[in-house]
Amino acid sequence: MSILYYLLEVNLYILLSYGLYKLWYQKETFYTHNRYYLILSTLFAFIFPFIQIGWLNPQTLPSFTIFPEQVTPISYNFNFLTWIFGAYLLISIFLLAILIAKVRKLITLAKYAEYGEDKSYKIVFIPEEKVAYSFFNTLYIHPQLIQESSVLEHEKVHIYQKHSIDVLFFEILQIVCWFNPIVYLLKNEIKLIHEYLADANCTKNENRKHAYAMFLIENSFRVQTASLSNQLFNQSLLRNRIIMLNKKKTTGFARFRILLSFPLAMLMLVASTKAFSKNYALIEIFPKQKTLDIPVQDVKPQDPKKAKKNQVKFPPPIVKPDAKKVPPPPVDPSDANKKKNQVKFPPPIIKPDAKEVPPPPVAPKNNK
Repeated sequence: MSILYYLLEVNLYILLSYGLYKLWYQKETFYTHNRYYLILSTLFAFIFPFIQIGWLNPQTLPSFTIFPEQVTPISYNFNFLTWIFGAYLLISIFLLAILIAKVRKLITLAKYAEYGEDKSYKIVFIPEEKVAYSFFNTLYIHPQLIQESSVLEHEKVHIYQKHSIDVLFFEILQIVCWFNPIVYLLKNEIKLIHEYLADANCTKNENRKHAYAMFLIENSFRVQTASLSNQLFNQSLLRNRIIMLNKKKTTGFARFRILLSFPLAMLMLVASTKAFSKNYALIEIFPKQKTLDIPVQDVKPQDPKKAKKNQVKFPPPIVKPDAKKVPPPPVDPSDANKKKNQVKFPPPIIKPDAKEVPPPPVAPKNNK
């Protein structure tokens, strides 16, 4: 099935792009660049299989079959790939149902939301749990934590920068590519970058870093996490966040490392053209001029005697003489006897027109 080959190709490109991220970009403090790299590289992984480089694509001539192909009977038995694709669809549908249930739960809680101070976001108070997380423009928070300026400032970054779109995108990616372990690492990585961005905004003042880190440590235990939202107190991400808080900012020269993604993109396009034989390519870039190359063979002069033997002789063409010079056909004697027995009639008398008939001659009168 073409869709299975397509998914395998997509996940190979995701693996290559994530490997470059882990090797060159993960430890840099350019969080915004890293965020867009993870999103765009994943999107292009789904687009590259449809692109071919024209001048790398081998040009083949049309083939002609002399003998007819044997007609094979249609088999209605499910093969191995059909069973694999069926199992893939069942698991994807199950994960989609879980995602819909999570979104529905958050939407249900948002019915009881109140507007914030600047009317640009909503607040849902959850007294049962000590939580603070956001989903799109809604903040879910414990009533006691609303008094903490760091918490409110942190969650506003998630709301204003639309981090929930990224989370939802990678949740859908998990549904499509649930069999790829790299997808789960990508989902955690994008959430970690979101926390880096919010932490950096809350600690613009260097003197606040230590107090902010201690605040995270004190409130990160005995807290229930929400998988479909950006949560401030997440124990699994806490260690990396504190390390990046104390790390020096990357120099501006390191920004040029992003240029390494272009050779990787070209490598993916070459692999899409040369390494995979497929029938779902839609776009051709750098097209090759299509020319029909016919090999010219050396023609050696033949012996005239042999050439005459090999010649095919055709009968001379039949040339019809001109109609004026054609002799009359021979007369059949039976036709002559028919003419003797024929009855002859006199020819018809044709009277001239009355206007054209001259008057009769007038006889002279005798005057005696």
